Amino acid sequence: MTAPEEAPARVELVQGQDQSRYLLTHRIEIREVLRTLIEGRDMMTAYFDRGDDFLLTSLLALDAGALIVDCSASREVNARALAAARLTFVTSHAGIRIQFATAAPRPLEHGGKPAFVVPVPEQLLRLQRREYYRLTAPVADPLTCTIHTPGDARQVRLHILDLSAGGLAIIAAPGTVTLAVGERFEDCRIDLPRAASIRASLAVRNAFAVSLRNAVRMQRYGCQFVETSAKAVSQIERYILETERNRKARQSGLG
Repeated sequence: MTAPEEAPARVELVQGQDQSRYLLTHRIEIREVLRTLIEGRDMMTAYFDRGDDFLLTSLLALDAGALIVDCSASREVNARALAAARLTFVTSHAGIRIQFATAAPRPLEHGGKPAFVVPVPEQLLRLQRREYYRLTAPVADPLTCTIHTPGDARQVRLHILDLSAGGLAIIAAPGTVTLAVGERFEDCRIDLPRAASIRASLAVRNAFAVSLRNAVRMQRYGCQFVETSAKAVSQIERYILETERNRKARQSGLG
C-alpha cells in the first residue's frame, strides 16, 4: 500500500485546455502507456469527490479488461474512494503529463495485499510540456526530413540534426533550399530508422549559418511541429527512448 496522503505530493488535474491533440483513444496505445507506468512504478494521484479528495497510488497490473491499482494506507481514504462514482488518475512520466478517468473502483486482493480494480480507460491524455528531451541524431543511423517547397513544388530531403517530441533541427547545404522564419510547411515526411515514416506540419522558428569541421558553411533551421497527432508524438518518443537505451548499452559494454 502507498504511504499516507500528503497534500504537497499532489499532481494537479489538467483542466480547461485544448486537449484533443494529446488524447489517445486507441486501445493498443492506451495499454502501452499503462504498461509503461506499471514498469516504471510511477506514483499517481487519484482524484475523486469532484477533485476535492485524493489518494496517492500506483498501477500494479493490467489484464484484458481491468487495471489493478494500489490502495491507500488509510482505511478512511479507501472507504471514500470506494464510495466515489469516478476516479481521475494523474501523473507525470518522462516530462509528460498523463491523465485518465475510470468508473468506480472495486476492492480486491493482489499478491496477498488489498488493492483496487478499475476498468481500463477508454481515453487517456498525454499532455506535452513546453520543454522536451532533445536527441542528437546518430551519425551512423541518419534521420531525414522531406519538405515540399511551395514556390516550385519541389521535394527537398534534408538531414535532421536533432529531434524531440516538439520539433527538430535540419541542415541545408548552400543553394539547396532557403526557408524563412515563420514559414510553414505541410505534410513533411520524417524518416526514422526501423519505424514507419511520420507525417507532420513544420513551422520554422529560427535560422542561422553554421560551419562544419571541414569549413563548409551550412544553414541550420529550427522547426516546431504544428498540429502533430498523438500517434506521431508517441512514435517519436519511442524512437528517442530506444536510441538512448541502445547508446547507454553500448557505453556499458552490453550492446
